[in-house]
Amino acid sequence: MNTLLHILLFSSFIWAGLTTPQNNATLTYIHVLFEWEEEPNATGYEFQLSGSEDFNNPLVNTIILDLFYIEKEKINWESNYYWRVRPEGGEWINTFNFTTTESSVTFQNDDNPIEILEYNPVLSLDGITIFG
Repeated sequence: MNTLLHILLFSSFIWAGLTTPQNNATLTYIHVLFEWEEEPNATGYEFQLSGSEDFNNPLVNTIILDLFYIEKEKINWESNYYWRVRPEGGEWINTFNFTTTESSVTFQNDDNPIEILEYNPVLSLDGITIFG
């Protein structure tokens, strides 16, 4: 029984972590959804986003009550970013990084190429992406 308890506790630490965007991801968008898994007994999370690995001058440093955060203003094209999360008063869960591509990207599929030329926030809603 004691061994089973240790396995379950160890497994919960393995699965808890940052999920989106994945570490070393290359993103083709600059409105980014950040997600992480719930930490036991956490009442809130400190989220940080930085352009440098040392987080000396974070672009975003905020407390979040949910398991996600959407950044719409501080991320630029052709840039590298680092992000991390910790339960309030706890240790950092992990640090992930990602890169954004240039703003004009062509996606090629067998039949239909899609080219992103610009983003118009007046023509979009949260959670919906339409190419046209």
